[in-house]
Formats: sequence, structure tokens, C-alpha cells
Amino acid sequence: MTSLRARLDDGGLTGLLVVVAAAALLAVCSVAVTAAPGGFAQPGVALAFGAFIALGELARITLPGGRDAAPVATAGALAYALTTNFGDMQARQSAWQVVAVVAVAMLLGVVPHVVAGRAPSVDTLARRLLSVGVAAAVFRGTPLHAHVGNWLPLVTVSIMVAIVFATLVLDATLVAMIRAGTDRAPFRAVLRNELRAQLGIGSAIGATGALIALAATVMGGWT
Repeated sequence: MTSLRARLDDGGLTGLLVVVAAAALLAVCSVAVTAAPGGFAQPGVALAFGAFIALGELARITLPGGRDAAPVATAGALAYALTTNFGDMQARQSAWQVVAVVAVAMLLGVVPHVVAGRAPSVDTLARRLLSVGVAAAVFRGTPLHAHVGNWLPLVTVSIMVAIVFATLVLDATLVAMIRAGTDRAPFRAVLRNELRAQLGIGSAIGATGALIALAATVMGGWT
């Protein structure tokens, strides 16, 4: 056991394995809870967001440094976590269901990339799932989502922005934890660089997710 841990530390893989293992455990638990009787709500809404996320996985881009990203899928996942109403229906998906739908949609969406021999890195998918899980837990795992509709729109938007900001910080922290190990770089320096990077595309993705969630209240699905 000690020898295995030493080899992982030597390769800088400890952070990566922690992130991937945590995401895998979260995905399995979410699917199990959602698949239980009474755990799956509003399949039509789930299908709409799931299809959006899966299609968004097809439009992957390469960021500076060679890292891949799926901005459309990420925005759709955040939107599903933050949606309070879908047209004239109150959104009733649980935090567990949000993670389950996002996990399944992500896996379906990456299949064409795997077949084409350009599979995304596992840590990218893991980080995104964990970030969405935190957003869903904060917004849907608490009474917060049930009360935002009674507040001023500015308050609702401010709450969504705060949650999106928290997910950006979490994602930057997870990247820093992984890269500090693999690149043998100081954690604080890597974190500082990642936070700067998040100010660009990360902020745009988060803002898009919040806007989709707000638009779903008025527009619903493809209507």
C-alpha cells in the first residue's frame, strides 16, 4: 500500500485519481438514487437538457495549453442545475437527478469523439461533473430553489451568479490540484494562473448557463 502510494506520488497522479474517483462515485450514487422509484421527475425536461448537453459535447474546443473544453455542454449542465421553471412548469429535478442526467448526457456525447480517436481527458469530464454537482447541491439540495421565484429578479440573478462563481473557483482549484502534481509546480502559483484563466471563457460559460436557466422560465423547451 505504501509502495503504491509512493509510485502515485512520484508520478503526480494522486490529485488526478482523487478527482476522478470522487466524480465516479458521485455519478454512480446519483444514477442509483435517480433510478429508484420516485427519484426521476419530469422526464421531458430531463430529455431536453440531456439532449442539449450531449449535443454540446460534440462542439468541443481546444484551449491554450492543449486542454479541451465543451462550453455549450457545460453551460447546459449549469442551466439544468439552476432552472427554477420550465415554461409554465415548476422545475422539480433533485440535485441527484441533475448530476445523473449530466453524467449520462456527457458519456453519450463523448462517444463520437472516442470512436474518432480523440477522446477527451478523463479529468476534464470529472471536474465538470463535480462542479455541476456542487451547483446542484447548493441550489437544488437546499430550499433555495423553492424561494427564489418569490424574490426580486435581481436577487435571483445575484444568487445564480454567486453559485456560478463558486463553481469556477472549484474548477480552478481542481485543475490546480491536478497540475501541481503532474507538473511539479507550486499549488498557489498554479491556482493563481487557473483563476486568471477562468475570468475569460469560464465566466462566459457560467453567464451563458445562468441566462439559459432564466430563459427556460419564459420559453420552456423548443417552443
